[in-house]
Amino acid sequence: MSQKIKSPNASKGGNGFLWGIIAILVIAAVAIGFIVYNNQKHKVDNITLPDDKVNVKMTAKDSIVTLEPENAGNDVPTVEVFEDFSCHYCAELETASSEDVKKALEDGKVKVQFRFMNFLDRGDETGPSTRGAAVAWEIAKTGDVDAFWNIHRLMMEEQSTVTRDWDWDDLANAAEKMGVDDGVVGKIRDKSIKDEGAKISRANDKEVEKREGNVSSPLLYKNGKKFDPPVNEKREMQSWVPVALEGK
Repeated sequence: MSQKIKSPNASKGGNGFLWGIIAILVIAAVAIGFIVYNNQKHKVDNITLPDDKVNVKMTAKDSIVTLEPENAGNDVPTVEVFEDFSCHYCAELETASSEDVKKALEDGKVKVQFRFMNFLDRGDETGPSTRGAAVAWEIAKTGDVDAFWNIHRLMMEEQSTVTRDWDWDDLANAAEKMGVDDGVVGKIRDKSIKDEGAKISRANDKEVEKREGNVSSPLLYKNGKKFDPPVNEKREMQSWVPVALEGK
C-alpha cells in the first residue's frame, strides 16, 4: 500500500491562513469597537440641535421657569405647564405646541411657566426625569433664553434617545455646542446640579398633588384654572395655545 508524502510546509501554510483570518477579524472588531465608542462619545454630532432665537424675557425662581414678552401687560394670561421629561404625552404636547408657544410669546399674547417634575423616576433621583429637569433648570438660571428653549425642545422632541439614553456627558456636550457658559457645562458634566434638579422637581410634584390629589402629567393651568390640551381623533396631543388664548 502506497502512502502520500505531504510537503513539510503544508500544515504550516494552513495555520498561517487561519491566523491571517483571525488577525483580520481582530482588526475588524477593534475598528467596529472604535466606531461605536466614538459615536457614543460624540452623540451630539449625530443629531440636529434646535437653534431657535427667542425674543422674550426669562426668569428661574421658586421651581418655576417663566417666559414672558418684553412688554407684557396685566391682561396677558399666564399658562403653567407641569411636565416630566420622561412623560411621553408631555413630549407629544411640547412637540405639537412649541411653534405656537414661541409665536404667542413673541406676539405678547401669553406668559408661560414651565414646572418640571420627576415623579416618573419612581423615587430614583438618578433617572432621566431628574436629569432633564436639572439640566433645563441650570441653563434657565443663566438667563440664556435661547439655550434654555433649545435644550428643552431637544430633550422633549427627541425624548426616546436624548432624554432616555443620553447621559450627563452627552447633555453637557449638547449644552457646550449650544454656547452655554463653560462653568454650567462643567456642572452638567460632573452631575453637581442633580440635587437641585431633584429639589425643584419634588416641589412641583407636591404642588400638583396639592391641587389635584395625585400626581400626573402633563397638566395645564390658565391663570390658575386647569384646562385640557386638545387631542385629535387618534387621541394625539395638539397645540394647547389656541385653547389658552380663547377669550383671553
